[in-house]
Amino acid sequence: MSSPAIPLSLPRRTNPREQRYQQWLVEFRKFLKAKRGRSSELAKFLCCRRQNAHRWFVGLHTAIPAWAAVYANVWYQKAKGLVPSQADGK
Repeated sequence: MSSPAIPLSLPRRTNPREQRYQQWLVEFRKFLKAKRGRSSELAKFLCCRRQNAHRWFVGLHTAIPAWAAVYANVWYQKAKGLVPSQADGK
């Protein structure tokens, strides 16, 4: 007789901040894929290789460095025209 399958761990509930981050990440991935060269522009802004930027944000890599997510959001807001260019202090 076989015993019923018991999950090894219960599904983790996400808080509203995590849900908002996941929603932003989906929108950001769509934005990057919409136009050729955006991953390269992002990599230049982050001062990293394009391959890393692509892995972190377009690929299914789950561990995105926090600093990269923050700077990517700043770049995203500027690219969409939601933040005036004077905000960077120049």
